[in-house]
Amino acid sequence: MGGISVFHKVLLPTDGSDNSLRAAEYVVNLLRFKPDIQVTLINVYHVPPELKAFDHEHPFAPGLVSSVKEMSKRYLAKTAAVFEQAGFSVTSESLEGEPAQVIVDYAAKGGFDHIVMGSRGAGQWSGLIFGSVTQKVIPLAPCPLVLIR
Repeated sequence: MGGISVFHKVLLPTDGSDNSLRAAEYVVNLLRFKPDIQVTLINVYHVPPELKAFDHEHPFAPGLVSSVKEMSKRYLAKTAAVFEQAGFSVTSESLEGEPAQVIVDYAAKGGFDHIVMGSRGAGQWSGLIFGSVTQKVIPLAPCPLVLIR
């Protein structure tokens, strides 16, 4: 149909997993053919309110929220490195909230024409208990979704 020419603005959610890094490599390959694609990386972390309160009140777990934020930044840096090593620059943002909903809302508000993400994230068992982020994004995505395994 439109092939690679339909890619203009790509959102790449990342959690630092192997599939997220493969998604980054996929987008790098697109950039080699169409270097004007605008790429934004996001990592969405969720800290339940009860843990936020615990973080401030409990002497044995200080800095829980700041640790989660720091981990989010590391995931973004790890994924951005895939692009930098190939000579491409990207923008990145660490966001807080329910991951699937934040991804969908960010894509819609940002006018992205594609979301490229790993088919399964870092938490291989979390999908069995809570449902994977990818499974939640699929029916809600405001634009074409490319899943990478």
